[in-house]
Formats: sequence, structure tokens, C-alpha cells
Amino acid sequence: MLVFFLPISKAITSILSAGLIAYSIYYYLTQKPKGIQPKFLILFFIYGLLSAVSLVYSSQFDTGLSKTILKLPIFFIPLVYNSVQRSTNRWRISFELLFIWMVNTVAVLSVINYYKNKEALDFLVLQNKPIPVMSHIYHIEFSIMLAIAILICIYRVLFYYWSNHYYHYLYAIAGLIGIYCLHVMSVRTGLLCLYIGFSVLLIYYILQTKKYWILIAGVILMFSALGLGYRFSESFRNRITLTLDDINVLQTERDRNWHSVSMRVDAFNNGLDVFTSNWVMGVGIGDVDTAVQAAYIENDTRLQRVNRKKPHHQFLENGIQSGFLSPILLLAVLLIPMLYRKYRNPLLVSLFIVFMVSMQFESILERQSTVVVFVLFYCHALGLSNKLPDQTI
Repeated sequence: MLVFFLPISKAITSILSAGLIAYSIYYYLTQKPKGIQPKFLILFFIYGLLSAVSLVYSSQFDTGLSKTILKLPIFFIPLVYNSVQRSTNRWRISFELLFIWMVNTVAVLSVINYYKNKEALDFLVLQNKPIPVMSHIYHIEFSIMLAIAILICIYRVLFYYWSNHYYHYLYAIAGLIGIYCLHVMSVRTGLLCLYIGFSVLLIYYILQTKKYWILIAGVILMFSALGLGYRFSESFRNRITLTLDDINVLQTERDRNWHSVSMRVDAFNNGLDVFTSNWVMGVGIGDVDTAVQAAYIENDTRLQRVNRKKPHHQFLENGIQSGFLSPILLLAVLLIPMLYRKYRNPLLVSLFIVFMVSMQFESILERQSTVVVFVLFYCHALGLSNKLPDQTI
């Protein structure tokens, strides 16, 4: 996360990603494990292969090549997992805390900047603009990262608070800071991921402990957080007002330009038309934007040229790129681990559902920052123990 502060953050991230891939290949060749374990990770190779094949029939080869390179870490998830699965618990804790506090640092700086420019930024929120993130990360992707960081904190505090290690205080403090910052920044996708992920952790905990009073406490906490956010955060209140107005636009014949939710619906429907016309092999990983823009013209859209976006939907965008098999494979690698008791643990279930939810509203595997986060936390969550402690709240 620290590299995203820097002007050359994308270059540094690319170098670090290449280093991770190289180490994973080296580890696999030197340790010589018995094939790829678990076997379902082979689906990532097939997923990557489909992207590579779609590059062959892309007319925009340079665009397609850059997207294929961006997704290379996903292709190597099986090897990355093999290299990190034997990590010690201390290493895992250190990795989590480093990620959490780096994300929180960016969030705190962003909130400080918001309060320094509160009047202007509150006005921008009402104009459908985001509160700026003080790093080189798109605001929706950052909100998903922040939600993931908060969920890790909740997981560690909820399931392991009794162990009385000093680092649990670091998780608790970071979680509270993250929750505050996410509500002030008021990015809808991140908030939705947080509340859904928290609900999953809560249900998992209740099923394990049979302490149903925790459900009541959790629901009260969620509604209290929403109520306090609405009462004390003007940016949060403005975002809700804007969302309700967007819903009204969807239900009427009002102009949809510059209304985020309405434009997303149009973008999804337009992308769906492109997919249904090219559902077998897609249009090619480099030709998505060309095909989408052509469909807007064919559908006689009323959206202005600047508002004609690709669908903010990872599964649909994969389908447009490489055909129907690509989104099916992506869904499979998220669902299959939850079916295996050996790999199923609260954080895995929560994060994988969060990944699926976020993919309904944003193409998170089309941006470098969230590709790296997806790869790291897919492997991290898959490697956590499914044996939970007996001591609980």
C-alpha cells in the first residue's frame, strides 16, 4: 500500500508483482510440491489462458496486451498460494497489520483533506463527485480495500479477542478508525461490502457459538453506525440524498446524464447487448471499449459521450472480453473454496462474498491496485486455518 503514495506507484507495483510471481515460480521449482494444491486453483490457469487467447483476435493489440499483463498475477495465483501457504501465524499477523495500517493511513489523510476543504467537497458530493483519496488509487477500489481491512479487524477481534495479545488492540483501534473514515468518505460500494461482510462474519460466529444475542447486538451496531453517520457526517447524508435522487431518475424519464446509479444501469444494459451478440468468444480483451461505444450509438443512447462507460460489472466485462466461460470460471474460483470444509473459515467466506458483491458494481480485476489485493487476500484467506478457538465472547 505504501507505494500508492508515490508518483511512480504503478511502476513500483508492477515490479513488486513481477517479483512475487518470480519468487512463486522459484519456490515451486525448488520445493517441488506434488502438483497444484488444491486442484481447483488450476481454474485460474484456464481463466488466464482465455484472456491470452482473446488477445489473439483483438484488433486493439496494444490495449489488449496491457490488460493481459495487468492480469498476470491472477494467472499465477496457484503458484503464489503454494509459496505462502506455509507462512507462520506471526507472518500472517504482520502482513494483515501492515496492510490495515497502510490503508488506514491513506483513509485518515483523505478525511483530514475533506475537513480542510469541507464546504467545497460537500458541494462536489452533491454533484456526484467522490471525496478525493490521498493516493494514486481510484476511490471505489480504495473503499473496497478499506472495507477488507475493517473486516479483517472485526474477524480478529470477534474470533480471537480472548488470546489477549497486544496486537488485538491494534486491530480494534484500526477497525474503529476505518469504520469512521469509510462513513465520512461515503463510497457506496465500500459501505455495502462492509455491511455485507460484517453480516457474514456475524452469522458465521452465531452458527458456531449458538449465542443468538450476538445477532441482536450486531444489528443494533449496524443501525447505530448508519444512524450516527447520517446524523453527524454531512458527506454521508449528502450521498444518501444523491442516491435517493438517482433512484427517482431511474423511475422517471428524467435525464440520466451525471446521475451515477442511472448511468451504471445504462452501461450494464449496453454491455449486456454487446455480450449477447458475442457470447461464445467475446470481442477480444483489447476491443471492449470499441464494442461498447459502438453499441451506445446503435442503441441511440441519450448519454453524453463523456458518460458512455463500460459496464461496472466484472463478470459481464469478462464475458465481453473472452466469452461466457470466463465469468463462469471466475465465479467458480470464488464459490468452490467455500464448499470445502478444509479451506472454509470465517474470513474466507466473508472476503469471497465481498469480492463477489464488489464485482457486481465495479470491474475490480481491470485495475492494478485491486488485482494485487485480490491475489494476495485470495491466497491469504485460503491459507488460514478453519479450526477456530473454543474461547469466544
